[in-house]
This record gives sequence, structure tokens and C-alpha cells, in this order.
Amino acid sequence: MGNLRLAFRSLLRAPGFTGAGVLVLAIAIGGSTAVFSVLRGVLLRPLGFRSPEQLIRIYERPAGTETR
Repeated sequence: MGNLRLAFRSLLRAPGFTGAGVLVLAIAIGGSTAVFSVLRGVLLRPLGFRSPEQLIRIYERPAGTETR
């Protein structure tokens, strides 16, 4: 318990260092949450169809070419 009090007093003596540390942690946690949310929505969530394996893709190619 004494070590915890010492650490807290040290942080109070250096408010700039404490603020920078809290800011870096907040940005890191927020960034990680945002990236995970995007990945979850794009990659991990199943498609909203009953039979996603039956979906097809239709495309058009210009006449006389082999590219899509």
C-alpha cells in the first residue's frame, strides 16, 4: 500500500508527465477500439443473407477484351 501512495504522490508532483501519460493511454485505447470496431463490422460479422454461399457477382467486360 505504501508503494501505491508513493506512486500517486510522484504523479501529483509531475502534472505534465501525468497528463501526457493519460493522453497517450486515452488515444491508444480509443484507436484500438475504433480499429476493432471497423474490423468487426467488416470482417467478423456474418452477412445479412440467409444463404451467403449462393451470392454471385455480375460484371461487364468491354467487347474484344479479356479484362473485367
